[in-house]
Amino acid sequence: RIFFHTSFVVSILVSVYGIFQRYPEIFHIKVFEAGIDRITSTLGNPTYVAIYLLFNIAFALYFLLKQSWSNWSYLYIFVIFINFIAFSLTDIRGAYLGLFAAFGFVTLLYFFLGKNKWFKIVFAAGSLSVVLVAILAFTSTEESIVRKIPVIRRLSTISLSDNSAQTRLISWGTAIKGFRENPILGVGMENFNIVFNKYLPSKYYQQAPSETFFDRAHNQFLNILVESGIVAFFLYLGFVFFIGYYLLKGYKRDRFSLAEAMVLAGMSVAYFVHVFFVFDDINSFIFFAVLLGFIEYRFYKDRVVEVLDEEVKVSTLTYAAPIILIPAIIISIYSFNIKTMQAAHYSAEAYIAQFKGIEEIIANFDKSLAFGIIPNENLAVNYANYLIESANSFNSIKQNSKHLELVDQGIKNTKNSFLNAIEKRPSDSFLYMKLGQLENVHFLLDDDKEHLRNAINLLKKSITLSPERLQIHYLLAESYVLSDEVDKALEVFDKVIELSPDFRPTYYYLGRVYLANDQIDEAYDSIVNKYYEADKGFDTGNYAIALALGDALILREDYGRAAGVYDAILFKNPKMPEIWSSLAAAYVLLDEFELAIEAAQKAAEYNETFRPESEYFIQLIRDGRTEELKELIK
Repeated sequence: RIFFHTSFVVSILVSVYGIFQRYPEIFHIKVFEAGIDRITSTLGNPTYVAIYLLFNIAFALYFLLKQSWSNWSYLYIFVIFINFIAFSLTDIRGAYLGLFAAFGFVTLLYFFLGKNKWFKIVFAAGSLSVVLVAILAFTSTEESIVRKIPVIRRLSTISLSDNSAQTRLISWGTAIKGFRENPILGVGMENFNIVFNKYLPSKYYQQAPSETFFDRAHNQFLNILVESGIVAFFLYLGFVFFIGYYLLKGYKRDRFSLAEAMVLAGMSVAYFVHVFFVFDDINSFIFFAVLLGFIEYRFYKDRVVEVLDEEVKVSTLTYAAPIILIPAIIISIYSFNIKTMQAAHYSAEAYIAQFKGIEEIIANFDKSLAFGIIPNENLAVNYANYLIESANSFNSIKQNSKHLELVDQGIKNTKNSFLNAIEKRPSDSFLYMKLGQLENVHFLLDDDKEHLRNAINLLKKSITLSPERLQIHYLLAESYVLSDEVDKALEVFDKVIELSPDFRPTYYYLGRVYLANDQIDEAYDSIVNKYYEADKGFDTGNYAIALALGDALILREDYGRAAGVYDAILFKNPKMPEIWSSLAAAYVLLDEFELAIEAAQKAAEYNETFRPESEYFIQLIRDGRTEELKELIK
C-alpha cells in the first residue's frame, strides 16, 4: 500500500505539471515546453506519460473497488480524475486504443461471469456508446462537436495512409526481415537500429524525412522477436497466457473478486494493445513488472513465500554471499549509475555553457567522454554535433591558436570514442556515418586531405551497411566536393536520384555540387525549380546552399534570379530577417524600390537588431541616393 500510495502522489504531480505545461495561458505558470500540444510532463515523451498514467488510474481504481469507503477513497477518486485529464492531453493513439480495448474486454468478461442484470445493461450501453462515438468520429466533419473531444479527435486521425502509420509499417517490415536473418537468438538486444538501417527503403523519406533513425520497432512484440529471437518471443507471449490463467483461476478460487479481476485484466489488455503500437520504456516496464508481481501476490492471498516450521541449517555460503555481493553491488552502482549520471551531467553542462564560450563547452564535453561509460556513443554524438555546428565558425576559431588547439583535440577525442564504439558495434552504419562526417569537419579545420580520404572510406562502409540511407550519400558527395572530385560527387547523386527520384531535398544538395563546379544555371534549376518550387512542404532547414547561389547570381548581376532564390527561401520560412535583408538588396539592384522598402521593413519586424540598418537603408532610398546604395550593396 505504501508503494502504491507513493506512486499515486507522484502521478498527481506528473499530471499537474503536464496540465500546467499544456495550458500556460490559463494558469500563468511557465514550465518547460509550456504550450506544447502533447504533454511530456517530467517524463520527456507523451508516450511514456500516457501509459504511466494509465497504470496509476488502474491501480487507483483497484483500491477504490477493493476496500470499503474511507478517507483514502477520496485520494483514489482524485488520482483517477486528475490522471485521466492529463492522460487525455497526451494524444497517444496507442494508449487510447488500449483503453477502449480494455473497456470492451471487461464488458465481455462481465457478460460471461457477472450476475447483476443492471450492470450488464450499463456495460452494454457504455460499449455501444463508445462504438457510436467512434463511428461518428470517423464519419463526421472536422467542425463536428464529436471531433472537439480530445481523445476522439486524435482517434479520428487513424489511417493506414497517414505518415505515422506508414513509417510504423516500414519499421515493422524491417523487423521481420531482421528476424528472418537470425530467427533463433535474434540480432541482440539494443541492436534494432542495425536492422533498421540495413533494410531502410529510400521510399521512407517520402513519409518522414526528418525522422529516419529508429532504435525500436515501435511494436514491443516485434522488438523482442527481432532482437531476442523466437524463443524469447514465445516467452513474452506467455505473459498474456499466464496473466489470463492466474486471473481466471484466482477468480474461481475466490482469490480475486470479479471487480478486481476485471480491473487487472483490463489494465493488462490496455498495456499489450499500447505496446503493440509503440515499445516498452522504463516507465511502462516497471509498472508492468509491478502488475505481474501484484497479480502473483494477490493470487497467493498476500503470501508468496511459504514459511517452513522446521529449522533450516545455515551454510557457510550463506555468510559468504553478502561479502561477495555487497562489493559487487557497490562497483555495479558506481559503474552503471553514478558514472553515467556524472557523464550526463557534464554533457548537459556543455549545452548550458553555449553562451559562456568555447573553452568551457569543450572542457565539459571532454569530461563527459573521460568517464568511458557503456555505451559511450550517445555522448560522442552530442559532442560531434556540437563540433559539426562549430564548423561555421572555423574562420574565427583559426584566428585564436588556443581555440584552434582545443577544437582540434576535441575532434580527435570524439573520433577516438567513435572508433571504440565501432570496435564493439562493427555493423552499425550510423557510427561510420558520424565518424565520416567528423573527418570532413576535421579537414575544414586543418586542410589535411588525409581526413577526406578517411571520410570517403568510412562513408562507403556506412553505405554498405545501410544502402538506401540518403544522408550517407549526401555526406559522401560532400567529401568528394571537398576533395575537388566533383565528377564523383555527381555520380553519387545519380545513384541517389535513382534510389528516390521524387525526394526533392536531394536536388537541393545536388545544387551544392553544381555550385562547387561553377555550374550556376544547373544549380539554379536544381535548387529553385526542382526543390523549392516542386516541394512546398518539407524544409531541409539548411539555407547556406541557397544563400551561396543567391550570392553567385548577384556577382553575375543576375539580380532577378537572385531575388527568386530569396523569395523561394522565404516561402519555406518567412521569419528569416537575414533573407529579407538580402531580398531588399536584390530589389534595389532591380530598381524595385518599393518592394525593397517592404522587404527591409520585414527584416526589422522579425528581428529588432536589424532595425537601425533597415531604417538607414530605407532612408537612402527615400532620399534618392539609390546609386550610392547600390554601390554599398555590391
